[in-house]
Amino acid sequence: MANQNSPDASPNFSLRQLFFVVTLAAVYLGFVQVSPAFANLILIVVGPAFARTIIAEELLQKQNQQFPWAMRLKVLICSIGLMISALLIAATTFVLVSMLFGLIASLFGVAIAMSEFWFENAVLGSLGGMVIGSGVAFIAFAVFLYHRWPLRLIEESKSDHRLNG
Repeated sequence: MANQNSPDASPNFSLRQLFFVVTLAAVYLGFVQVSPAFANLILIVVGPAFARTIIAEELLQKQNQQFPWAMRLKVLICSIGLMISALLIAATTFVLVSMLFGLIASLFGVAIAMSEFWFENAVLGSLGGMVIGSGVAFIAFAVFLYHRWPLRLIEESKSDHRLNG
């Protein structure tokens, strides 16, 4: 029989984790029935947040500590807020960089208005701005999550739970 700490040990799932997964799956499938596009948006936001919550529970179980529903819900809601914030930062970065490049390209196109290619310069500058804006937005998204994703929230929640309970 494999030791629980050995790498050969099969993963153990508690009934709470299974209920949590089934509940979120039922909510997601309900959204798929109502609005598939909105369901995909929810999957993009809630999927990583749900994974973070499961990882937090596993970390606490390895430390032989309880992970009550209140703390699980707090970690899930904070993770969802974190994903929404990261997506908003990425979208804002994309818009600002794209608009900046589009403005520069338009000004350059107007500056050479004597030429017949001013409109093409403006369009190509805007498209280039979108490409560069996408890259910068992805970098901003990754940097934000890299600095905010660690599970320090668990320690804070654990100390709050001890104070309140």
